[in-house]
Amino acid sequence: MVIMELALTMSLMCVLWKYNKPFSLFLGMATLSMFYPHYGPMSLDAHRMIFIGLLWYFFLVHFEIDSGHLLDALCYGALINLAVQYLQVLQPVLKFEFWLGCPVPVGLMANPNETSALYVFCFPAFIRFGWKWGAPLIISGLILSNSHMGIACVSIGFVIWLLSRHNAYYTAISILLFAGLSVWIIFYPPQTLAMRAAVWGVTYQILKQHWFMGAGIGHWKVLFKGPMPIDGSKWVTAHNEYYQVWAEMGVIPLTLIILYFSWLIRLFVGCRKSQEWNGNRYVFISIGMIAINATGNFCFHIAPLAMIALTWMAILEANLNAAKQKTCIRF
Repeated sequence: MVIMELALTMSLMCVLWKYNKPFSLFLGMATLSMFYPHYGPMSLDAHRMIFIGLLWYFFLVHFEIDSGHLLDALCYGALINLAVQYLQVLQPVLKFEFWLGCPVPVGLMANPNETSALYVFCFPAFIRFGWKWGAPLIISGLILSNSHMGIACVSIGFVIWLLSRHNAYYTAISILLFAGLSVWIIFYPPQTLAMRAAVWGVTYQILKQHWFMGAGIGHWKVLFKGPMPIDGSKWVTAHNEYYQVWAEMGVIPLTLIILYFSWLIRLFVGCRKSQEWNGNRYVFISIGMIAINATGNFCFHIAPLAMIALTWMAILEANLNAAKQKTCIRF
């Protein structure tokens, strides 16, 4: 079974190399991390999740799936979750019991942060022609989720949109908005920030022992055995995807992620001055919000959120393929 999975992984790495070299190399490093320094069920499961996610990315890019249909599907999914969330809100009024797996209404997701992440990831799909009527509804769901991270991500998305206008006035507004957001986080931090800081401190101790090759993919929750010093709960993720990649897989995969987002920034600066911007505006905004969400959440450990994030990245790559634009990730 393992030999077969390795063969499939090598095959996917080869075909991914044509479209996205950092993703291909990342899959290779995930495979190495599955065996070194420890091999077990958790490393195998984590590797499979990465393989499935990148297989989805390859499928969308290679077979040129219509992006309009994909974005429509994101809108339908977000609206279904919103409908369930409102049913949970109306339980006391309508006097009936509806499934609620969390003290607050979260729809089909597990907690408020993941609900807000779902809406944030899907929101750019609602600012297209024909779907703008749903944008206020999604904002209402974001407010109901009561997540600071969601508000911060939408603010960053607005900053990206302002910067894309390529105008000194809009640039000044975006700088002021970003400064205000920073002041809000520093002087009025959310309650969960202290818990995240505590878990990041534990992750730092792991990094000191395994800074180069990591402790092995999927093994963070093994090393973090004790309860949180603040609320006594046991967190199974670092609540920062970049930090967790570094702790589990080492510095090379983290460097690949940095290179990918560096390429996106360069592409964003170039595209906003060209005709490619109109077709990729929503894609850049979405990927920017996803990148920010990953700093305080574990969105790539939640299958629906990871698939949505990879869908946006695949749409960007497919658009570049259609424009026959040679990119840094394909050399």
